[in-house]
Amino acid sequence: MSMDRRTFLRNSACGVAAMAAVWPGRRWFPPDVSGAATTNSRPNILVVMVDQMRDPQWFPEQSQLDTLLPNMARLRTGAVNFTNHYAAATACTPSRACMLTGLYTHQHFCIITEGSHLHPDFPTWGDYLRQFGYATHWFGKWHLSEDCDGAAPPYTYLEPYGFATYTCPDPHGAPGQGLDTDDDIARQFATWLGNATAPAQPWCATVSFVNPHDIMFYPRFTQHISGEDNPPSVFTELPPNFETPTQLASRSKPALQRELVEVANRQFGLMRHSGPGYADEWVKMLDTYLQLHQYVDAQIGAVLDALDANPAVRDNTVVIFTCDHGDFCGSHGLRGKGGA
Repeated sequence: MSMDRRTFLRNSACGVAAMAAVWPGRRWFPPDVSGAATTNSRPNILVVMVDQMRDPQWFPEQSQLDTLLPNMARLRTGAVNFTNHYAAATACTPSRACMLTGLYTHQHFCIITEGSHLHPDFPTWGDYLRQFGYATHWFGKWHLSEDCDGAAPPYTYLEPYGFATYTCPDPHGAPGQGLDTDDDIARQFATWLGNATAPAQPWCATVSFVNPHDIMFYPRFTQHISGEDNPPSVFTELPPNFETPTQLASRSKPALQRELVEVANRQFGLMRHSGPGYADEWVKMLDTYLQLHQYVDAQIGAVLDALDANPAVRDNTVVIFTCDHGDFCGSHGLRGKGGA
């Protein structure tokens, strides 16, 4: 059955449940327009995106996870959940380009994160929604083009991609950046939403957080960051599909998997696969990863609270929660992302 974009958006609005400041030197730049619509026949769309959050297939039981991550539970329990899905790419920039354009990496040419920029001639969901009368805004991590350089008003930097309201500089995911910036990103959205003074056009706002991306830099960098160096103990054992490099080789796994082990050890610090106490190092990594989930969960809650503070807006807003890609997190003895 064929379906045009207008029909898709209308059906999505009906089928998906309506779930429900800055560090020194970092500012956000709202364009000179009115704030969020208070009433409109068409739904507003709030996209909440996190970075590097994998499917929790061997995390704690759901009941315990809901206690640890109450705001993600708040989304999950009031929503339509899509559990059979795959990332189109396994690194930040390529995956985000896939999500925004609906194209594969060989079509939009963002193959790797470093040095890849999405060409503005590729239309994004911001471009499409603007055609249907939506105001489109982006808060937080972008990581798809050059950062703002001050040559033009910062809020115009994403105009070629179909969005206004730009967080500048772009929190692209340096060590500890999620812990440093995610609360600012939540405040930016809440401030914008609270500026609504009169009904306006429907809007689509993307709130793009960094965490749990900070796990990328475990252990070399996280061990020096207060708040990421000593996580609460939750996990007690390795993932059931953990493998050592020797096991990977004996099972005829691709050589790339063993190479990923070596690359991660060089870039982000040694993680042993044998010897006394090696398993404890991986378990602590899992605990750190879950702690980063808890940090961003609190900011997701701040976004949802801001929406709940205006019932007229909340009741006419579809919330979409997603992530750009996941993390190996010990599966097959790997960590990080990419190479899959």
